[in-house]
Amino acid sequence: MQTKLKIVVSGPESVVKSTLTRQLAEYFNASYVDEIARDFIAKLDREYTKQDVLAIAKLQIKAEQYFK
Repeated sequence: MQTKLKIVVSGPESVVKSTLTRQLAEYFNASYVDEIARDFIAKLDREYTKQDVLAIAKLQIKAEQYFK
């Protein structure tokens, strides 16, 4: 049985985490999950709220569950 490896890339904004994630996925011929927050917040026409953070977390978890 092949073991699945999950790599989490974390850090402050604008430090090329998304680029690194895509490159790692390509190198290991693996899938990756994009960050949900960036697009979610970009589509808002207001400041984000605590409720938005909860919605983002739920969407991120849902996206990641696809790969389990």
